[in-house]
Order: sequence, then C-alpha cells, then structure tokens
Amino acid sequence: MSTSKKCIIPIARDTSPSRTLSFTTLTDGKEGTHMSLSVEELALLDEIQRRGRDNSSANVRTGKISVSELMGCGDKNADKKKRKKDRSGSVMTATNNNDYHHCLPSMIETSNHHGISVDPTTLLDVAGWKIPPLPPGLVSLTHEADRRPYPSTLPTCIFEKAMKAAAMVHAGSQLPPISAGHNAAGGGSGLANAIQIPPLELIRLLPPFSPMFPLISNGMQRSATSAQSGNGIFTHGLGTQRQGWPVTPAIAQLVERRTVEYKLTSLGNKNGGFGVSGHHHYLNNTHGVQGNAAQVNGNNQQRNIQQNQKTRKPYFMPYMSLDAVNRGLVNGDLIKGVLRVNQRNYEESFVDNPMGDEQQDILILGVHDRNRALHGDVVVVRIKDRNCWVVRDALYEAWRNGNLKARVDDNGQPLTIPPIKRTDSEIELSPAELLDLPICVDKCISSEKLKKDVPVTRNRRYSREQMLCIAAKLELERRKRVIIGDADIDPIILSTISRLAIVKRTDSPIGLSHSGVSACGVSISSSRVNTLSTRRSGTGSSVSVQRRSNYRILSDMPDEDWGIPDICLQKTAEVVFISEQKNCRAAVGMLKMMADGNRNWALFSPGDSRMPRMMIPAEQTPATFFDRPQDFAKFIYVARMVEWQATAQFARGKLYKSLGMAGDIEAETEGLLLANDVDTREFSQAALSSLPITEAVEWKIDEKEFKYRKDFRDETVFTIDPSTARDLDDALHIKPILDCDGAGNPGWEVGVHIADVSYFVQFGTELDHWAFSRGTSVYLVHKVIPMLPQILCEELCSLNPNVDRLTFSVVWKFNDQGEIFDEWFGRTIIRSCCKLSYEHAQDFIAHPERDFVPSELPEIFNGRKSDEVKEAILRLHKIAVILKRKRFENGSLYLDMPKLNFALDEMSGMPNGLSLCERKESSFLVEEFMLLANIAVARKIESAFPKTALLRRHPPPKIKMLRDILEKCEKVGFTIDGSTSATISSSLRKYEGDTELKRTIVQMLTHLLMKSMQLALYFCVGSLKNRADYAHYALSVPFYTHFTSPIRRYPDIMVHRFLSAALGYSPAPGLTVKEVETIASHCNDRKLTAKTVSEASDDMFFGVFIKECGPLTERAVVIQVLDASFDVLVVKYGVVKRVYTSRLRLAREPRFIEGPCPSLLLYWDSTCDSSNAAIEQVISMCSVVEVVLSSLPEPTKYQAVLKQPLDGEKLSLAEIVALAN
Repeated sequence: MSTSKKCIIPIARDTSPSRTLSFTTLTDGKEGTHMSLSVEELALLDEIQRRGRDNSSANVRTGKISVSELMGCGDKNADKKKRKKDRSGSVMTATNNNDYHHCLPSMIETSNHHGISVDPTTLLDVAGWKIPPLPPGLVSLTHEADRRPYPSTLPTCIFEKAMKAAAMVHAGSQLPPISAGHNAAGGGSGLANAIQIPPLELIRLLPPFSPMFPLISNGMQRSATSAQSGNGIFTHGLGTQRQGWPVTPAIAQLVERRTVEYKLTSLGNKNGGFGVSGHHHYLNNTHGVQGNAAQVNGNNQQRNIQQNQKTRKPYFMPYMSLDAVNRGLVNGDLIKGVLRVNQRNYEESFVDNPMGDEQQDILILGVHDRNRALHGDVVVVRIKDRNCWVVRDALYEAWRNGNLKARVDDNGQPLTIPPIKRTDSEIELSPAELLDLPICVDKCISSEKLKKDVPVTRNRRYSREQMLCIAAKLELERRKRVIIGDADIDPIILSTISRLAIVKRTDSPIGLSHSGVSACGVSISSSRVNTLSTRRSGTGSSVSVQRRSNYRILSDMPDEDWGIPDICLQKTAEVVFISEQKNCRAAVGMLKMMADGNRNWALFSPGDSRMPRMMIPAEQTPATFFDRPQDFAKFIYVARMVEWQATAQFARGKLYKSLGMAGDIEAETEGLLLANDVDTREFSQAALSSLPITEAVEWKIDEKEFKYRKDFRDETVFTIDPSTARDLDDALHIKPILDCDGAGNPGWEVGVHIADVSYFVQFGTELDHWAFSRGTSVYLVHKVIPMLPQILCEELCSLNPNVDRLTFSVVWKFNDQGEIFDEWFGRTIIRSCCKLSYEHAQDFIAHPERDFVPSELPEIFNGRKSDEVKEAILRLHKIAVILKRKRFENGSLYLDMPKLNFALDEMSGMPNGLSLCERKESSFLVEEFMLLANIAVARKIESAFPKTALLRRHPPPKIKMLRDILEKCEKVGFTIDGSTSATISSSLRKYEGDTELKRTIVQMLTHLLMKSMQLALYFCVGSLKNRADYAHYALSVPFYTHFTSPIRRYPDIMVHRFLSAALGYSPAPGLTVKEVETIASHCNDRKLTAKTVSEASDDMFFGVFIKECGPLTERAVVIQVLDASFDVLVVKYGVVKRVYTSRLRLAREPRFIEGPCPSLLLYWDSTCDSSNAAIEQVISMCSVVEVVLSSLPEPTKYQAVLKQPLDGEKLSLAEIVALAN
C-alpha cells in the first residue's frame, strides 16, 4: 500500500477555548506519526486553502511581512468581518486578536462534525502561488540588496521551495508527534488520513532569516495550566505561546532561530496583495514586545492604519537589540569584528573570519548590507545564506577541471562532491556562445567554419565573418588550455593568430570606443551577464568581449555547480549591529545643491569615498550658497555625521567650518587631520603644570638622581638620526673591555640609551591623559603633530649633545663574534658628544680609511675627536652585521616598501623635487641595536609581570591569501616558498641585487606579499591564553615590545613604567588585564590612524608635485588585473596606482580573460602605417608597461594612464629576467 496523500483534519465537538487537534499519518496502511494542531494552525490552513488562489495574481507591497501574510491573509483587520461571514463553523473564531500570529490560547471554538480535506500537494502549491518573481539584484532574503555589484537574481525556484518549507513548518511541522493512538481529547485515533510532516530535506531549505521574528524553543517547559498540563509550550518570537507538544530534536535543530519575515520588492500596485497595516503592525511589535498586543477599538485601528501608511519605507535593516546580539555571539550565529572598507570600491567591505587565517575574509557587498557602519567600526555581522556567497573564480575553475589542490573543505571535511562531467556535445559551443555575442551571430559564421584556417591577407583586412572566426579560434584554444590546467595560450599559437592582426573596418562601428556594438553590427549591453556560455561550458572561464560583473555569486551558477565546495566560495554577510563607533564620523568634502533643488538641505560630498554623503541643514550653509552655489565649488569644508536613520538614503550631518580653497596644502592638511580625529590643540596649562619647567631655559638634573643612576657621561655616547630630526630619543656607546665572558677574554661593552620620558610623564597626571589620548606622534611631509609638548620633545627629553640627560639603558657585553655574555638594565645619565645624521655615519662606514676634517662633521663635544667617533661607528657596524645575519638565519623577514622624500620650496612650501628614501647600512646599524633592546626588555617585563605586561605581537599572514599570492607568483615565473618567515626571506634574497631589474623584482614581490601580512598589535599578555600567540612573525622572536621611542609612542612610556617596577625603582603598576588591554587597543587604533594620515600626506604632496612638474612618463609593472582596470607599481617612486581602461583611447572594448592569472586584451589604433591595423596589447601580472602620471581636475588628485605601446612590445618582467640570465 502506498502512503496516503490526502489528509483529513477533523474538528472535534469539544468547545474548550484552547483545544488542540491531533491527527496521524498512515504509511503502508499502518498508523504512523501523530501531530497536534491548535485552532490557530487550523485557521491558517483554512485560510491558505480558501484564499490562496483568489489572491494569487495580486501584487505584493514592499516591506517585511510575516509568513501568514505571505500565504494570503492580507489585511487582517479589513478581512476580519469577511472571514466571520464566510466561515461556516469549520474553524473557531479567535476573538480579541487582530493577527493569527499574535493570537492567544484563549479562543472560542464553534463545534463542527465535518472534516476539512487538505491535500498536501495543494497546500504547497498554494503557498508557492503567493511568491512573486524577484526583480534583478534581489539576492538577500532579509532585505533588498544593492543593484550592483550583484549580477543576477536569486533563482525563483529556490525561493519558492524555501517559502513552501516555511509554510509547512509554520503550519504545524514544528509540532512534534504524540503517542500513537491518542488524540487531543485522550481518545483513540481512528483517522484514516492525516497531514504529513514535510521531509527534512525540505525544511533544510529554510534560509537563516532575520532575527526580527525568531522561533526559539524555551527548553520544553511544561504549561502550568491544567487544561494544557500534558502539552509543551513552544515560545513565539513575539512572546505568544504556541500550543502543542514538545518539539522533536530533528525539527527543533532545523527550525530553531529561524524567522518568518522577508522584505520583498514592490511590483507596482500598492493597493493589491497584502495590507499595509499588517506590515507596520508587524514591524512595530518586534524586538521584545511581550504577550498579547494592547486591544484597541475600531477607531484607533483605523487611525493606526492611516498613520502607518504615511510611514517611510526602511532603506536599511533595523539593528538588532543588544540582548539579541549577545545571544547571537554566544551561540555562534553572529560574528564580531572590525569593518574594513575598500578605499577603491566603497561597496566592498571586509571583516576578519573568526575561523582563522586559513579562511578567506568575510565579504560585505554593498552599502545596504554594510547598514550604516563606517570604516574602522567594530560591527556585528550575520553570515548570509550560502547561495549568496561569492564564487572565487580561480578555485572554482580548478575544482571544475579537477585540479583543486585542497583535499579538505573549509569545515575540515574531505571534498567528496566531484564536479558533474559534461559530454563533448555540451562542451562544443558555437562561435556566438564562445564570444558571448547574440545568437544571431551564428548566421554570420557557423561552427563548421571554425575548423578551417583563415588565410593571412596582404593588407591584413578581413571581413566580419573572418574576424569572428579568428576571435572564436583564439577563445576556443584558450579554453582547451584551461581544461588541461594551463591558462596560458601557447606562444606559438598566440603568435600565429596575432599575425592575422584583426583591424577595425572603416565601415564597422566597432572601432568606436565603448560603442556597445558587436562585430556583426548587433547592439549588445556591456553589462550583459555571461549566462549562456557559462551554463553550457561550466568552466566559468568563458569571457565576454564586454565588461563582466565584479562578482559571481552561487545563485548565478548553473544547477550542476551547486555542489561546489565551500573552499571555492567566499562568505558574505550583513551588518546587524554596530558595537563600537571607532570612526570619528568627520569628513572633508564639498557642498553641493540637492539633486531635486530642495533648498532646505545642502548635500555634503566627502572626498573619501568610504564616507557617506550627508544632508546639511540650510541654516548651517553660507549665506548666499543657494543663490550662487558655483561660488562655493572651490572651497572644502569639514562636516561630521550626526545621525543616519534606517529610513534615510543619506546621513544627516553638521557643517563645522570652511577650511579654505581646495588644493591649498594647509587647508587640505587641516582637513586630513580633522577627518582622522588627530588632536592638534595646544597643550593646556594643566597638562604642562607637572613639568619642572615650561619654558626653553636651562634645566638641571636633581642631585638625588645621581645617587641611584649609573653615570655614562664619560663614555663616547652619540646619536644617529635623520638630519631633520629634533626629538632625539636614542643614543649608543661602545667601548672595549678586558673580560666579556668572565673567563678573561676581551670584548666590547655596548649600550643603548633611551630618553627617560616616564620620569617627566607620571602616571595619572593631566599630561599623561593627553599623551594617552594622542597615542603617537603623527608625521606629515612638512610637519609633525607631537604626542608630547615641545618642551619635552625638543628640550628636556631630547638627547641633545653636550647636555646631561636622564635615560633608561640596556647594556650588553659582546665578543668579536657577536655573542652576548651579559645583559644589564637600569636608569642612567648620559651626555652625548655628537649629533650624527645617517649620512655622516654612512660616510664613516663607506670610507673607513679616510680622515674626516671638522667641517665635514657636526660639532663634537666632551673632548672627543672625530677618529674616536669613527672607530666607534665602525665597531658597532661590525657587530650589527653579525646580529643581522643571525637574525635572518633564525627566520626574520624584512618587508618594507620604499618611502618618498620630498624637497620643499623654502618660500611656498610646495614640493619641487622628490626621491626614494634609500635605506643604507647606517640605518640598519641603529635598527639592529634598537631591536635587540626591545627584545631584551620584552623578556624582562614578561617574566616580571606574566599577566599585565604590555608587549607587541605580529600574527602570521593570512594563509589563504598568502597561498593565492604565491600561486600567482609561481605562474608568472617567481617561485617563493611561503612555509615560514625564514623560507620567504630566503626566497626573496635570490632576487636581491644592485641592478634596477633586481630592485624592481624585489619591490614588486614585497608589495604582493605585504597584502597577506597582518598588522602588528600591542596587547596585554593576560588577554591571550596561548603563549605561542605572543610571538612576532616577521622578527621570528617569542617576545617583543616597544621600548626605544617614548617621545613619540605612548606604549613605550608604559613599557618604561613596567621595566622601572621590574627593577625596583617604582611600585608595580596597579592595572588589571582589562585596563592594560584597553590601553593597548587604543594605541593600536592611534598608530593605524597615524600611518593612514602619513601615507595620505605623502600621496597629497605627490599629487601636488605632479600638478606642478608633470605629466611624468614612467616605467611600471602590472601587479593585479581586474575586468576593467589593472594596478601598476611605478617603480621609480614606489607608488601603486590603478589604470582604468575607460580612460584609454582604445580601438574597441578590451577583453578580459579569466583564469588563475587573468589578463586583459587591449586593442589600440595603429599609428605606424596607413593600414590602420590595430595593435593588441596583453596586460597580465608582471607585464612591464609605461604609464603617464597626470593631474586630475580635483586638487591634489592624479591619475595613471597607460601609454600606447609600439608594435611588438610584449615582454613581461619574468621574460626580461629570463633574457638577462
């Protein structure tokens, strides 16, 4: 016997107000699973059956709706009377209730001996009938997502299945079976037919809906009422209790924390479909509304309807409540992290994956999913449904072609789902499908003609048919190479096809750049999705002549690719809560008129694309702005975001001040500092009052300091700093000793002396609060924003020559082999004999035999001679070389991008020259001893304060990102072993050299590897459970901290205090682990801000330099290729800039070729001869190109434009290396 398809739900004669009904399923003629339905569910089933088909063609209003509305209930208030009239008694009336979702157990039931016949198939169909087709771009089930960069829609079939599953679950499938043979009344079950619980496969299709309406079990508590003493209670998200038996574990696991609300896009008629009042009633009762809604009379209901109809549609999803966020974080449904917004594309944001560095960062696509959070904010995100995850093209192709190296998925499980193989007939494509052109192209050229060769003509002019044939051959050959695992075309084949030199015909419109017209004269859209060829080939590497979308998401893929492993996908998420607003919400920009001419508001447009546009009240704008807005287009302003409501597209801001003319260095710099919340105020008198002096007069050390400090004033102590430095916070000395190891062997005493800033900045003082708030000094091109008052930075703490200064010192005993035999820490007093620059020290190292005259050196004090200073520098250099070699042998990794050094005009302050800061041996000399001191102090304070010491750690690189970069480098000819920091370092040393080519290679590889590296962080040791996490990856040491720059870094002051306590000079800091971690976190934020501001200052001055001295034509190397742009590294200046193909004067639209190493084919007009033949240029990773750097109309901004190459110029960096070898 077969399983019964028809289910009969009998209505008992019992009139108890909270009656439940039981029914069973019959499988093969045997009594099976029992279920229980309350009157609420019965009414819902009846409503589905009765009203489903009537409303199937109605339009759907915009907004979040409940499942009951989705299934046809519509406006409950308007339909209440109609339901009472139509209902013949089969379902009892639920009084004092306006929505079945909010009904109470106290219901009055009208008895009826007739049963209701419900066919499960019909139930599912009716539930699906209410699903409208989704518009393009709607991929989120929780709210309407951005139109871009989503390439297509969520498959309607998947949405319907999810809705059907939701309908079944809500209709009672979460109600568990009861004991066989018993119904609600306690009698035997004699039902011949009953409703069936939907299969688990159907329930699994339920997506993780919004938590606005959660269905969370309350732990199966028993009801206290006698009428329901045998029934469990299933707690509804809005506080109402659903009557039924305890939830079965299988169903509860699948249904728990699901919600039943969606935001659908309006399809037009607002009066059709669902009632507006139900929507807003639902929204207004979310997040903690308990129990039954307050009863209102008919007039109040009508008034609420009218008011709700005027309510604005939410533009963003409302934030979750704090309680819901905390629960979600505890149970793992939500993730907390720092939001990073892509500066080049504000629609891309990222949050670190909590699963570890092996995982790809979590991607947040679009402004809507970012949900009003700004760059740097600490946010809470919810992972979106898997069908919204982004397909990683390179890994997808590897999986599709069977070349995926990984054997386990992201969840640690083995990869068991192979790609569905296709027959040869499915792989064979027509020319139109190969080129992603309209099907009518097949009329121009057939598949048979692809098998024939195209003859090379003398004048290199071809018909459209021949051109299509050539292009299709090239694409077909490329796909064959991809299938066998080699994305590169054979150079011989490429050369043969390139000799055909397709040219633009004078009678063809394709020569017009971005004409949007195909080779056969058919108009095609540049944004058309490559759907047909992708479905037919399944390789995902088929490329359109037109520009493709930025991303493919899983829902775009053909059905056979839905088994793709998670390792080939990147998770996407949406922001549901802002935990901490770290972004200061200030921006620099310009004022504009509103697009609709509204004079009540002005539009503030920030220069930083990561900041939102703001609406500024008219009363805050300049007096004549609305009459003559063009007069204010040249000025820049500072505005701060005040609020950003969920119903508003634009944030509301407050205009603070006009900075001046756009492009003015001082105005732009002030705006840069204000936008990054850099404190530029003068120090208050309260802050300065704790200092021994407040004016630049001679200050003498208190006599009591000489009693316990070690005196190094008689040693040859000197400083080595940049020539422009004024805050001299470190000094060195070296002298020979007779016994370095206790065995009578001679050696050297080396001391590192650091300004004792903690002596002047006492903990808890007003000055300490100022220093902590600033966190670090901010270095701009033309000035410094100091962390401490000038009197400290340049006088009291600066280790100026020929004056006594208080220091904290680390002193070692070395032998000639660089081995350390003794280490001493203590407070000291020094008197520097000389202020050397790096250039002076480098001259000593480069010319050891030379006798330097006094005019070549700065003044030397304390009776020292230049030869003594030179000998000290040379001896320190020898030891530093040994220390550096040992450090790199132990796995240290040095990655550093070159920094620009500007020459400024003395009168105007404008840049009139620049060069790269070249690091020489003298700078490495100082660096080695500073590193050694930092490592030694870290060990000391960690052993003394194993819970509260402040250290600095450097996490390993993001493994997945590093692996991708290394694979790309290997494919273009540069093999790097990324196993450890030591192997990366040794791999890079293979390419080091003094030639321009070698320096270019190292600079390019360094930039690529830097992308995978994480930032070093200050931390409290007690905040980490594993001591292995204390390590510094780049330095390859277990402990590290910052001790050597207390004038410009607040963490160094804290470390001085810990070291002072460890040595017994002062009591232990009375700080908890949480307090130290708070200090560390704040310092991390300020250090990152200072780095950002410094880099922005460099970029601003570089833009001004190009405007004054440009345009500049420079050699560059391609380091990344995108679908409509590529990034280049301008080798001479170390600047990375994006080149957009839309700004190039091309003969036709460029062609993007996907693969592990993607490339762009550019087609240039020929200027060499009268044949008008096009020049094809292949842009791929490591391509060597020439770019023109020129200024843009926006002040301080500049662009990079590719210079048209000469015919035959196609060598890449790897090919140049091969030729050189």
